[in-house]
Amino acid sequence: MTRGDTRLLVVIAQPDVAEVDEFVALFDSESAIAVDVIVTESPDDVDAAVAEAAKRGADAIASVGGDGAINLVASALVRAGSDMTLAPVPAGTVNLATQVVGLDDAGATADAVIADRSRVIDVGETDQGVFVLNASTGFDASVIDDADDHSDARFGRLRFLRSGVRRLRRQTGERVRVEVDGGVVFDGRAMSVIVMNVGQRVSDSLYVAPDAEPDDGLLDVAVVRVDTVRRMAATVWRLVRRRNVPDRDVVRAQGVSIRVDWWTEVASQRDGDADDPVRSLAATCRPGVLRIHHG
Repeated sequence: MTRGDTRLLVVIAQPDVAEVDEFVALFDSESAIAVDVIVTESPDDVDAAVAEAAKRGADAIASVGGDGAINLVASALVRAGSDMTLAPVPAGTVNLATQVVGLDDAGATADAVIADRSRVIDVGETDQGVFVLNASTGFDASVIDDADDHSDARFGRLRFLRSGVRRLRRQTGERVRVEVDGGVVFDGRAMSVIVMNVGQRVSDSLYVAPDAEPDDGLLDVAVVRVDTVRRMAATVWRLVRRRNVPDRDVVRAQGVSIRVDWWTEVASQRDGDADDPVRSLAATCRPGVLRIHHG
């Protein structure tokens, strides 16, 4: 799909995002890329924006923002069954998705679009929607919910650390049962259950699920049992250095479908945005349904 010999890139962004103009300016007349911008006023507008991009004949769609913004566009592309390529542009507080695919800044994304460098990846899907990175329940999701609701965004990622330390001092594990492809892999008390499409969590150096790959047709699950600040710090230190973590701290497994059943209602999130609290979460891998630009 082209305008003559020029490929079309549609940029979907919220109003007043300064990085949009900076990203668009990277495409000059010699890049053979025409750029249109569609401004969305709310998350509900993203499906319509993707449909409009398809009508215009777009080859790729750029999402400018953090992991939550990228999730919205990726979800819309998957729902539409579109073959347009997602071009993620880092601009939010947490940009794990762009780190995972090797796009450290807007310039790297522009280079990938111009070179038409892309790969096909899986996504995970729950009753609440699609995730590109992860979906979690319990403590992990509570930290995100707390940070979004009660912390000053000027603190950036530090607000998640602050929220996590506060919660660890007052929250205890809850009873949870985790099944992978119909078999029970955990039944006991835990703090968090993280279902992952990629191995990293929060940062590209923190490998919670080191065997995970975004194109292996599988989801990974990590049942996090550590319940003190000291044990959590030790576990993070081990994970960053890719060292073994004992099952008493983190239980891990892989499969196509994962079911999580908590004995009480807990917080939940997908790709860094809070969902409604749940008692159960069922996640399934949808292999090869999203094409994404990469570094």
